[in-house]
Amino acid sequence: MLALLLTARAKAAPLGGTANEARLMFERAMSELAAGRFADARDDFRRSLGLHPSRATAFNLAVALRGTGETRAALAVLDELLAGRYGVLDPERRSEADALRAEM
Repeated sequence: MLALLLTARAKAAPLGGTANEARLMFERAMSELAAGRFADARDDFRRSLGLHPSRATAFNLAVALRGTGETRAALAVLDELLAGRYGVLDPERRSEADALRAEM
């Protein structure tokens, strides 16, 4: 699954309170996404992204939004991601985001 590709690149680092909470929500959301519980994953990715913006969280939020049928919202998140709102994407990650956007 494309969503899982970005998580492998998300490096675990020592995190403080809010960032640690965001990481825990991200991990729970990834489990929910893998189980096909897209609405639960969407909600946890949104909370995580609000606490600690990251490229992996934004990408996976778009995947969850697509899974709930919220295509316009998913496209908006991908557009923000591709515009660099969550940091610079390396060429491989940009290609994955472009591919997901094209699928929708």
